[in-house]
Amino acid sequence: MTIGEKIQTLRLEAGLSQMQLADEIGVSRQTVSKWESDAALPDTDKVLLLARRFGVTTDALLQPETPLPETGKTAEAQDVPFAKPDETADFWAAQKRDGTIAPEETEAPPPENPGEKPAKQKTPRKRTGRRKGLLIGALVAALVLLTVGAVLALAGGGALGKLIGLKPKAKNLQSVTVLIHGLGGWGEDAPTNAYSHYWGGDATDLPAALRAEGCAVIAPSVGPISSTWDRACELYAKLTGTRVDYGAAHAAAHNHARFGRDYTDAGPMLPGWGETATAALVGHSFGGETARLLAWLLANGDEAERSTEQAGRSPLFDGGHTHWVYSVTTLCSPHNGSSLTEVIDRAGGLANGLLGGILGQLTGVDSATDLVAQFAYAMAGLSNPANGTYDFMLDQFGITDATGSFSDVIAAFSAAAGSGQDHAGYELTPDGAAALNARIGTVPEVLYFSYAYCCTTASGSVHVPTAETLGVLYPAALAMGSVTATTPGGIVIGADWFPNDGLVNVISALYPAGQDFRSVTAEEEADEATHYQPGIWNVFPVRAGHHGSVLGMGRTQEETLTFYRALLRRINTGK
Repeated sequence: MTIGEKIQTLRLEAGLSQMQLADEIGVSRQTVSKWESDAALPDTDKVLLLARRFGVTTDALLQPETPLPETGKTAEAQDVPFAKPDETADFWAAQKRDGTIAPEETEAPPPENPGEKPAKQKTPRKRTGRRKGLLIGALVAALVLLTVGAVLALAGGGALGKLIGLKPKAKNLQSVTVLIHGLGGWGEDAPTNAYSHYWGGDATDLPAALRAEGCAVIAPSVGPISSTWDRACELYAKLTGTRVDYGAAHAAAHNHARFGRDYTDAGPMLPGWGETATAALVGHSFGGETARLLAWLLANGDEAERSTEQAGRSPLFDGGHTHWVYSVTTLCSPHNGSSLTEVIDRAGGLANGLLGGILGQLTGVDSATDLVAQFAYAMAGLSNPANGTYDFMLDQFGITDATGSFSDVIAAFSAAAGSGQDHAGYELTPDGAAALNARIGTVPEVLYFSYAYCCTTASGSVHVPTAETLGVLYPAALAMGSVTATTPGGIVIGADWFPNDGLVNVISALYPAGQDFRSVTAEEEADEATHYQPGIWNVFPVRAGHHGSVLGMGRTQEETLTFYRALLRRINTGK
């Protein structure tokens, strides 16, 4: 058992979360996560604190071959002898000398040649005394893999999908991919899906095609124009088969009903979630923000809801469910908002006001959220989307569906906007996105991936749409490629915001401003052996295409499936 495994075992036996242990030891939650994954080792003083906290000897912590004693008592009560600080330091020095264990937070040495890439860090060698056991374990694992490979080969088609569905080793849970649509969109359980598929575009029914290959995939519907908070609450209720609880504090603050639809009779879309299954959340556009918030609430809950007197509070607000989410992946998501809102939602000076007016005449819209809806309907091929097929899911505002003309869409948007800032239109603005980013961060144990697309190219001092740009997005892409502004909240929209996918700026889709990230190279992305670090954004190279390209619009079925096969393998296994 490694040092990290011992720390995790002792922590779980003590009934502590990583955050609670971190507070007691005086480190960050991410540091505890690194210890438990053997990505780093605790310093000498922290080893002493850990040993005393769990009532074990430092030798039991540091020596892999030394078993852990029964815990549950304090060190003083068990009269446990502790190694002296200098003895612990000597042990550490010995490990560093022979290269057995790397010290905490050690960085790779810089390459001798400036242009040369740093060498990949090798997995730390285990101690010599364990090599025989490791070799036996490796042989057993090899036999298992050969057996599985033979079974898959005999099974024929769908073998790749079955491989993608393997359980994540760290969680030992079945990983299920949850596809979360963006603004104006729908899932496979929506009436609109009978006419057109959001996931897959014109080419294919993507969730069904992936399931046919053996992948565990679901695509639920949430409020198409609701706020990130409301959408996260709805998604949780659908996946667990419970009644939607928006929270007493939230509902009171935004003057809408606390409870929404009840999915108890329908049952959970993700059976065994948190017990036998974990979720790989994949969000397109605004669905990415929904995924981020859901993962955060599951791990941390919400203090405002916990401190409000309310009966039947949703477990979502309690937190403590970190392992319910394995990964979060965002596709063309407006992490930092969209400059489109600065073009048509307000007159930011004479030039922008004129540009916004021209854009409104060209597209027939007068708000950014209106344009998002038109994009979704254009993708669905619905000239009159509200005729009994489109579900607004605005039950909290008293709107369940609509019939008639496109004016019903505008009425629904207006109803949500009447709540103040509890709607998607506000959170699509750079200021609204900044408010969300200030509220939530990343969960240290969860893998984060992001993909951005671009359908514009530099032309002089501005960006213009390429020929591949979807017609309905062309005017928006053109406007976003040249608009500059300063938002009411003081965010400067400059030339670095010009590249865009027709709805979302590339700079916004990469990662939330101020959060840790790592740029993944094309070579690393292509290498199936690449491992990805949890708790930070793993940002992939920008791809050519518009906002709907990643859904399959304008792409062949095989092109789309090839991308998602690789994506599902990565987000469900971490490599």
